[in-house]
Amino acid sequence: MDVDDTERVYRLPDEAQDEGYSESPVSHNHADVFNDDLQQAIEQSMVTEVTDQLRRADRDREASELSEAIRRSLATATDENDPALARALALSRKSQIQDEQMRSDRERADVAKAIQRSLDSGTSKITESDPAMTQGLASSKESDAVRRAKAIRKERKAAAILEKYHRKFVKTVRDGNCFYDGMSKIRRDASITELRQKSYDEGKRCLDGNGKLEFHPALTSLFKKQIENLKESYNYAEQIDLRLMACTQNCRIIVCDLDETVINVLGSKGELEEYPKKTLSEVMGQYPEAELFVYDEEGKHYMTGER
Repeated sequence: MDVDDTERVYRLPDEAQDEGYSESPVSHNHADVFNDDLQQAIEQSMVTEVTDQLRRADRDREASELSEAIRRSLATATDENDPALARALALSRKSQIQDEQMRSDRERADVAKAIQRSLDSGTSKITESDPAMTQGLASSKESDAVRRAKAIRKERKAAAILEKYHRKFVKTVRDGNCFYDGMSKIRRDASITELRQKSYDEGKRCLDGNGKLEFHPALTSLFKKQIENLKESYNYAEQIDLRLMACTQNCRIIVCDLDETVINVLGSKGELEEYPKKTLSEVMGQYPEAELFVYDEEGKHYMTGER
């Protein structure tokens, strides 16, 4: 494995994923005690709000530049077949996509603000009957419903892909353990914890020079840190989690995205193969016995199906 492998292997976040399925409950035992999940969501919203604001500012600048480019293209167009008009239409579509993304960002920011206002509007206590609390919870639930609907649509899309290759969709957790949960359900020979431990043990053997994978010296220190993450649930080894799983389960793993583009193909010894020009059907035709995972890049979520 060379240093370029760092760019080829799909990266995953260190932190647990947004569940998108649970509603935001209120404690029914003590009026002044907030549910831990809601409090965590609120804190996360506060942390990301500044980033969202900066991103929206960048998009505002881009939108202004797009508008000027469209105006110039239209000013020079002479007929419906003029390249300048085609460019204007393309720029207009790009602007529309950016506007949709900006609206989505604003909606998320508005939800975060509504929740925070609900907290700030009370004095020392906020009860379940407090109007501000009601508003905050309503906003939180609405946002949760949108995320859930989006996740369901993606699951259906993944199920359709898996069905093409005679696999039945299985639901996987959305807490950072999705890949391990999926493998546990389709192989049925180890739990999430056991799979993590097996990958960790194999990773340690590889670091000692006694495992199936050989690490390039320039990447050993990086992989060492990632392998240590496997001891704790909800963490990933980022660049080598797929390779270690292929080793420990002695199976080939194929990963595609929701557009059926092949992302990774791994051999049973953890070797990483590249298929830049092969379609998913071509790869699956070559390796019909492989375990197939569909990766939602936006949600950072693995989905799979059993044969």
